[in-house]
Parts: sequence; C-alpha cells; structure tokens
Amino acid sequence: MGDSSPRLQNQGSTEWQRIVVNLNRCASGKRLQPPQSSANPSQKFADRQKSAHDPGRKPHLATRPDAERTGREPSSEVTMSLGYYRYIEGRLVVRQRQSPDGDSMRFIADDMALFRGLPRFAQPSEAGDEESYQLRFQAIDTPELHYGGAEQPHGLESRNGLLQWLGVDPADWTWAVAPSGFAWETEAAILCDGFEGHGRPIAFVLPRQKIKDGADVKLTKALLGKTYNFHAVASGLAYLGLYSGGLSFDAQTRLIAAYQQAKTARLGIWRLDRTKRFTVATLDDLSPENGVLVYPKIFRRCVDALRWVGGEFEPGRDLDNFLAERTGEDDQFLVRAIHGGQVKTRLSQALEQINNQIRIQVDLNTVEFVSK
Repeated sequence: MGDSSPRLQNQGSTEWQRIVVNLNRCASGKRLQPPQSSANPSQKFADRQKSAHDPGRKPHLATRPDAERTGREPSSEVTMSLGYYRYIEGRLVVRQRQSPDGDSMRFIADDMALFRGLPRFAQPSEAGDEESYQLRFQAIDTPELHYGGAEQPHGLESRNGLLQWLGVDPADWTWAVAPSGFAWETEAAILCDGFEGHGRPIAFVLPRQKIKDGADVKLTKALLGKTYNFHAVASGLAYLGLYSGGLSFDAQTRLIAAYQQAKTARLGIWRLDRTKRFTVATLDDLSPENGVLVYPKIFRRCVDALRWVGGEFEPGRDLDNFLAERTGEDDQFLVRAIHGGQVKTRLSQALEQINNQIRIQVDLNTVEFVSK
C-alpha cells in the first residue's frame, strides 16, 4: 500500500498544472504545437524537428565509430536525419519455440548487410543456420502475451490482429509458443532508423514497396499509412509507445490523432482499457480471465513489483515502494508544456496509489519515454 496522501507532491505547482492542461488538450484532440521558444532547453529538439519537415532535406549521412559500445562490433555508423528510415526488404518469420505477439516478430532481410551502419548496430542472432533479428515495432505497445509468464487481456486478440493484417487465419495458430517443427514466413519490408538497447531493430512494418532495397527514405504521410504500426493504432490493436527522438513531429501528430479516433470509437483495446484508475492486489487482478487491461508498461511494472513484494501488495510494499527502491524501473518521460517546451518527469510522479487503487495522472499514449 502506498502513502495515504497523494503521490504527486508537486501537483499544485504552476509547471505541473501547465503539463496536465497540455495533456488534457492532447487527449481532447487539439493539435499539439511544436516548441517555439528559443530560450528554453528544448530548442535543439525543436530545431531538429523543424529540419525533418523540410521536404527538400536529404538524409544526414555523417558517420561515427561505435566501438565504444560494449558487445557491438566496431563499424561506421550512419546518423539518420529525423524522419528518414532505411527501407529493407525481407521476410517475417516464425519458427518452432518462438512466440510472436502483437508488436514484435522475427525478420530476415534479403540482404542482412543493410543493417550495418545503422545507429547502435547489433549482430543478428543465429539459429538453425539462419540469421534473423527480433524486431521492435516502432511507436506501438500491445498487451502482453508472455511477460515473465504473465499475460494481459486482449494480448491474443492483438496478436491475431497482426496475423490477419499479414493474411494469416488466426484460427490456424491456436498456440502461444510455436510447436515443434513449425515454420512460417511471409514477404515484407521494414523502415528502420536504428537499434534499441537490447539489440532489436526499431521498425515500421509494411508490404514491399516500389523502393530500392537499402534506400534511405522519408516517412511521408502516405508511407506511414501503409504500415502495420499505423493500422494497429487506428484499429485499436495497440497503445502508442513513443520514445524521445524516435519520430518527427508530423509522424507523432498523425499517430496521436489515429489513437484518439480509435479511443473515441471504443475500438479494440479501448473497450477494455482501465489505465486511468484501477485496483490491483495480485496478478489475478490483471489477468485475461478476471483482470483489467492497463497500459502495457504499467502492467510490466506491476508484474515486477508484485514479484518483488512476494505476490501481493500490502502496506509499505507496493508499486510506489518498488519504484522508489528500483529507480531504474522508474521510467522517465517528456511531456509538452503550454509554453512550447518539454518537461522531464518520472512515472512515480505521475501515479497515485492509495491502498490498492492506482491512478495514472497523465495520458501515457502522448508522452515521450526516455530510452534506457
């Protein structure tokens, strides 16, 4: 159980009020404005966003070595301009003992060398004489199917939504983990601008286009609309999971608009979502059978916290206390303030826990998480 007083100690501050007002404007469908003031510390971010909007701008191809990154092969690393991605053709694959979900699947490029030079390049994994990457789908987060053995409501439905988009009948996939001897693949393409900390390419997934394999291209409105990522948000299969520096302002705006429309129409996950306020004492309160659906990152923190406390929240040992003890799990994120800049805060400052009831004070679909 958390403190009986609200967790948000600074909620009355002028700056926090501005943040909340701006988030409410975003939730109501009003268009966010990019940073304007050159005096605030976010100007560098704003200038970068502005440069990405220039249709005549070419991708920045400055390189730098990445030998200092532990476990990564030294290479000449390309720094992509914001809004530009490398187009790579290949196959999405599922093999025995693999467990795809709604926002991740393995990918084998026709030319695996095209990944080299992308920011934070990591080597592919190899199994059965086959090299592949586990993708992390850009900008989306779907309900969990197997986070440490725990599952969320709508996790299977979101995975099946991906299968249907790929032309697969979900009725043929009655398992969570592919059985022995299973092998499936389909042609696809990705738009990738780099790797995340666990060595997964961050990618938009789309059908093959009339684009040269390996070309660095701008993510236009039309191209974004062809991606599974956009489809998942617009159809209520996925939450938004935005990360700082990951998308241009235009792409963020379009994805947020698609999310708001899906939520208003109560599509998919939005018929079930209870992130704003929910009660949890044990994992059963978050399970597909008897539990509520919450934002996947909150679910993951609750799962970790429940294991930390021994399976059940109790006074002095709950999510609040877990985040205070395990500061590395207390995610940082950026929100836009009314004055046009960005303010960094933490998950612990945006949630309030009284007894076993948790309230989330911000719309996590519209913030930018800071990558670890």
